[in-house]
Amino acid sequence: MGKIEIESQIGFKEYMKLMYAQTYRKPIMIGITVVGVFLLFLSVWNAIVFDKWEEIPNRMLIFGFALSVLLPLSIYWIAKRNFNSDPRIGEKMIYSFELEQFHILGESFNSSMTWDKVYKIQELKNWILIYHNKMIASLIPRPSFSDEEYLKFREIISKHPNLESNLKKVK
Repeated sequence: MGKIEIESQIGFKEYMKLMYAQTYRKPIMIGITVVGVFLLFLSVWNAIVFDKWEEIPNRMLIFGFALSVLLPLSIYWIAKRNFNSDPRIGEKMIYSFELEQFHILGESFNSSMTWDKVYKIQELKNWILIYHNKMIASLIPRPSFSDEEYLKFREIISKHPNLESNLKKVK
């Protein structure tokens, strides 16, 4: 089994989509947004049906607006702040995967880690996330892998049975 080497670079738009995908993977976040939209709808419906535009329930309207509009906006602002404050996120990176360890070479850093120190690996539709701990992950766009490289990567991961991963089934 040889070494795999891939290159990737993440733009803000990709990073933002990942942040939304990670946030809205959680059922609680979907539920909160649905409640917000429902409260907005209920406020407006109440005003229309009872023809009381001056008396729209302010709390319900404000709370619904906060949950359905401000929450997604805050995710955008946080993603933008994180992307702009950490220039390494958008750097061109070269990942080298070997049986015992992997290396990340960025424009401003060089890092190596053994697989036994990896917290977990998560595969999403368009991403491979290699978590160094619960909060920090290496973000690799799935299209950075050729089909052959992806299969070799899976093979390397499968050699580490104690490594938590959710890699998708290969068809």
